Amino acid sequence: MSKQQKAEYLVTKFLDSLNKSTNYQIVAFEHLDTIFSTYSDERDFEKYKNDSLKVDSIQRHFKHKITGWSLYVIYQGRNSVGVLGKHVYVCGIDKELSKCFGGNEIVN
Repeated sequence: MSKQQKAEYLVTKFLDSLNKSTNYQIVAFEHLDTIFSTYSDERDFEKYKNDSLKVDSIQRHFKHKITGWSLYVIYQGRNSVGVLGKHVYVCGIDKELSKCFGGNEIVN
């Protein structure tokens, strides 16, 4: 199973929990996106954030790490507060692609 397929499966399970059944229809999934760490996630950043020389050093030595994944889904059904309609969610998935830890509705 590809990473995209695993993510789609996890998001489908999340939507099942919102809709309490299969009473919804997925319209589309978007491309799976990687969430990377930033230098401000580094252990010493908070301690030295007001010291520009230390921050520069942290930035120079920083290596990005995958911290998770995001996947947009468009579906017809109920949202997290029970409103029936067409909804767009961005869903967060852990870096191992083993759990969808929730979604946020994108409101236009």
